[in-house]
Amino acid sequence: MPESREQCHGLILVADDEATQRLLTRQALEQAGFEVVEARNGELALQRYDQQRPDLILLDVRMPKLDGFAVCARIRQRVDGGEVPIVMVTGLEDIVSIEQSYQAGATDFITKPVVWSILSHRVRYLLRAADAIQALRQSESRRIQAQQVARLANWDWDMVRDQVWWSDEIFRLFPIEPGALDAAFQS
Repeated sequence: MPESREQCHGLILVADDEATQRLLTRQALEQAGFEVVEARNGELALQRYDQQRPDLILLDVRMPKLDGFAVCARIRQRVDGGEVPIVMVTGLEDIVSIEQSYQAGATDFITKPVVWSILSHRVRYLLRAADAIQALRQSESRRIQAQQVARLANWDWDMVRDQVWWSDEIFRLFPIEPGALDAAFQS
């Protein structure tokens, strides 16, 4: 029996049209403490995503109704769809499929046959990376808010690349038009 969502290591959506593949994936992930929800085609994968908000998606490339590329792209178009790691799983090992996966917005790519002993470790790593990215975004948001409250601005000059970056607060503190700094540093 899987643990409650608060106690488990994350909710994983497994979308694959092969029942055996879904079963083996479920067993490997549940043994590692993950909760698993399944979808047998692309349309159901989108429904499960909307209903369950999984922490990570394992998405087969070839599925009926909607293929994995289309599902991945549609999830990425959603307001909250940019955060969830999406791992494409397929028997295709060609560079075109790999590129198409990343262009659709995939986080990673796994080929079949899946190495079951490594799958849960890979999933756990991707979830940790997603958590770190989320924490970084929250920290950045807090920094921006703190600068606005304190009426502070900051800037950075990368001398190697000769690029300058500045916070939006600089435009509120000084009577500078946003495009004026771009023009000044491009000449």
